[in-house]
This record gives sequence, structure tokens and C-alpha cells, in this order.
Amino acid sequence: MNKIFRIAAIAIGVVMCWSCCLDMDYDYNHVTPPTVVLDSPSVVGFITDKAGAPIAGATVKVGNLTATTDAAGYYVIENVTPGNYPVIITATGYIDHEGKVVVASPNGEFVICKYSTTLSSISNYETLNIIAGGPDTGTVSTEHLKSNSLAGIKIDAAVTKGTVPGNVDIKMIPIYDESEAVVVTKASSNDYRLLVGIALVCDNSSLTFAQPIIIEMHCDVPLTQHIKVKHLKGGVWVDIPYSANAGLVKIEATELGSYALFLPFIMKENPRQEALTFTPDVWDNLYGNGAITAESVSFNYFAGTRINSTATDVLSALLIEKIAYYYGAQYQQQEGVYPLNVRLPLGSRLTVSGAQNVTDVIATYSNWSVNGTYFGDTMIYAKTTNRQHNGGNGGQY
Repeated sequence: MNKIFRIAAIAIGVVMCWSCCLDMDYDYNHVTPPTVVLDSPSVVGFITDKAGAPIAGATVKVGNLTATTDAAGYYVIENVTPGNYPVIITATGYIDHEGKVVVASPNGEFVICKYSTTLSSISNYETLNIIAGGPDTGTVSTEHLKSNSLAGIKIDAAVTKGTVPGNVDIKMIPIYDESEAVVVTKASSNDYRLLVGIALVCDNSSLTFAQPIIIEMHCDVPLTQHIKVKHLKGGVWVDIPYSANAGLVKIEATELGSYALFLPFIMKENPRQEALTFTPDVWDNLYGNGAITAESVSFNYFAGTRINSTATDVLSALLIEKIAYYYGAQYQQQEGVYPLNVRLPLGSRLTVSGAQNVTDVIATYSNWSVNGTYFGDTMIYAKTTNRQHNGGNGGQY
């Protein structure tokens, strides 16, 4: 009996020793870290009207992909292949907007690009109802951010009798950029850029004027001392004579088309980065009891553009409007959730970090300068390591 017990004890010892050897043979110091599978890039942003109010239901098209803005004017387009894309934005009651966006090519990263802008109302115009050759007058004011009333330029038009034959309707439509002008095919040939203007439009595009229609734009004295007035002729903006008195710019419109104030202002960009905070930011399974799963990470970031300046005169007010036009006029903090879905074996670790590209935008001319803050691409980096700190990969959001 004693002999049998000794044999059994030896057998058990051998099994236990063999089991221990198996555990010791698995090297958790050199476990292969898992790969974080990254989503394709996305494009997001805010679409607002000229007053800065959100436009719900706007259609945003990036290449062949489309999205619709929500009640906050916010949209998201996912799974965008890296490249350069035209952007077309349409909304009922607003003038179509065209632009472009560059979706960065990820280097083991996940990218979300930002594109925001403001849209002009299609109903903001005045019609000159000219009966029996005139006379007639009309007035329209330019749209502007709600907090930027100095940018509201009053534009008058006066038609004397005999200027046009018979009964004619001519629309006075404010314009805010070269791309909104009538039949534009070429930008300004010098450094002067469009501030604000008016387009005279008629169903009869061959209509001619026997004498000029007088356009008066109510500005202020400092602005009139620095502008040029241009007319879009044959697809090219050309200088035309004008008079200015006590802040009133007087233009003689000799034909249908676009007439605008130009100024050689400069848009400057100063890029920087701001760190992001993640919850959680570490999944540590270097010395755990078994495999764990990192499902997702949450974080906050900003989208859109914040206007930082307050206008002191018409020129600075119009420069603020240019920042809003090119970069957007609304910003909000957004809550992001980045899906990870990574299974971490014993002996591995996952860390998440990131930053957001932020650009200080400055519109400047001579002694005038206004600024805003544009919140750009948001980067997320997800890195896996083992006990020897080997391996890893990242993501950009």
C-alpha cells in the first residue's frame, strides 16, 4: 500500500511539473501587440447663414459623397478616400456654395477634416420694376453676422427715365465673393480681393442701357480712401471710375453685371496644436489575468470657427465677414467616440493620446486687423506595446 502511494505521488509531481513548465515556456514578455484597425477619413463642419444661424437640411457634397446638416447646421461625411475634392453646398432659399477640401492621406492614422462656411440668402434682393422706361429706385442691404452690424452695407440704385425701353425688371443682388458674381470665369488679376458688391440681373441678358444706372453704396470715410471699384466684364474684373463723398461710393453702371468694392487685404494663418483628453486613455494588461477588450474611447473636440474680434468701423466689419465666409461663423464643442474593438492578450498594453490642429486666422490690411480661431483636424494616436515596449500603431481623427 505504501508503495502504491509513493508511485501515485511521483505521478502527480510529474504532471504538476510538466504543467508548470508549459506556463513558463509561454513568454509574456514578448507577446505580439495587436493591431488597431483604423476607419477611413471623414469630413465634418457647420453650415450657417450670413447671420451665423445654423442651416438645417443643407446638402453637403464632397466628391460623390453627400450628407445633410442637422438642426445645429452640423454634418458628417464618413469613409472618404484621401485626396482633393470639390465641395458643393446647397440649401433651399440660399445661393449654392462651391469650395474644395483636402482629405489628408493617413500614415497609419485616422483623419477627420473640417469644412465650414456661410450661405447667402437667395431672397435678399431688390427688384427695380421699371415701367415705360422709368424712372425707378431701389434699395437693398448686405447680409452680415448678427453681432457685426457695421458690415450691413446699404446699396441704392436709381434709374432715370429712358434708361431702358418699355417695362423691365432688374434684380439687385448683393455679392460677397468673386465666385458669387455673375458669369465669373476669372478672378481679379491683382492682389485686390472682393469685399462686397452688387449684381444687376435681368431675364433679358441682352438688355442695354441708354444711360447709366446710378448705384450708391453707403460705407464710411476710412473705407472709401482705400478701395478700388471693379466691374466684371468679359469674365475679368476691370477697374472703373467712381466718386466718393462722406463715405458714400457712387458708381455708374453702364450695363448688366457685377460691380464691387475691392481691397488688397491679406488672410494669414498661424497653426498650432492643442492636446486632447481621453476617457479612458490606457488599457493596461501587461500583468493581468487574461485577455481584455478595449472597445472605444471618448473625447471632446471643437468644430467650426470662433470670431474673436469686434468691428470698430466698416472696413474691420467687412474683414470679419471674410473670415466667416472662408472659415465659417459658428463653433461648438463636440463629443467624439472612437471605436477601438481591440482584444489585448496578457502581456500587452494600449495607450491613446491626441491633439487638434488649431489655426489662428487673421484678416489684415494696413492698420486694420481682425482675427478668428479655426478648429481643424483632430488626431488620435492609438499605440499597443508589450512588456518590452515593442510594436504599436496609431490613428488620426
